[in-house]
Amino acid sequence: MKLTVILAVLIGTFVLACSSSAPAPNATAIPEPTSLPTATAIPEPTSLPTATALPEPTAVATSTPVPKATATRVRPTWTPVPVITPTPWPTRTPVPTLPAIPVDAADSPPYHGTVFFGHDFVTPEDPSYFVGLEERPSETRRMFDRRFGWIWTTPYLFHATFSDGLSTEVQINPEFEDAEERLELATKYLRAIGQLPTLLRTNVLTVWIHEGDESFGGGNDNILIHRERASTRENQGLLEEVLIHEAAHTSLDEYHKNTRDWLSAQTNDGQFISNYARDNPNSEDLAESFPMWYALRHKTSRIPESTQNTILSTIPNRIQYFDTYISLNGD
Repeated sequence: MKLTVILAVLIGTFVLACSSSAPAPNATAIPEPTSLPTATAIPEPTSLPTATALPEPTAVATSTPVPKATATRVRPTWTPVPVITPTPWPTRTPVPTLPAIPVDAADSPPYHGTVFFGHDFVTPEDPSYFVGLEERPSETRRMFDRRFGWIWTTPYLFHATFSDGLSTEVQINPEFEDAEERLELATKYLRAIGQLPTLLRTNVLTVWIHEGDESFGGGNDNILIHRERASTRENQGLLEEVLIHEAAHTSLDEYHKNTRDWLSAQTNDGQFISNYARDNPNSEDLAESFPMWYALRHKTSRIPESTQNTILSTIPNRIQYFDTYISLNGD
């Protein structure tokens, strides 16, 4: 038993000695792991080359026009469109000229001015369309004053109304300081204006009242009155007749005095009803002739037959013109 143990120990020592001095012939040593090569850095991206700026276009010189293209344009062949003859417009028939009425030539006009033809055919007692006055606050206005011409002033103002629906602004020069006097004058003159036919007041938008012995005036959508001259005509019984003449300027001249038929009537008559009309044929003839027609057609009973015959024999073509183109609707 002891011998067996001794032998085992000896054999183990011998084996250990042999293993420490040389490896076993068939054993292959496990190689050390080979380290990975050092990582190569990823190269930075190469930047794109700097862009080259586009050159600015060369401006065309201001004084040099852009040349036109020289390429020849080839015109296409067009199929001609058949010509269509248009139907002619119907011939327009012009407004007929009034037929000429024969006139007996006179050596001179029968009247110096028709306001003074001798008959008071509109009287203060005749009815008036005038209703009343309403005073309004004063405001600046441009007025014509024959003493000074056109003026800017601040007149006293009244609003005048008429029963036919028309109205007008009354502008009284501030030189009239008395309130009662202003109201009296405005009432008197506006009542007389209200005796005129509606047609004659259509364009009378304002009435100017001043001091002074100056002529009346019409036109400018207005009737101009200077008190001293108005008092004279009132005393003569002619205030209303003067206002008819002036209102004819205001409401009729613009629409009639340059028309073909009016000019033809002047030519066909070949003479004038008054010296004033003859001396001022373009500006005064219509305003001188109209009151004669108005007296003849609307105030017949107030003028004698001889005067009626004088009017008809002197300006028959003008009377025909008013008969054709003027309607006073019963005024």
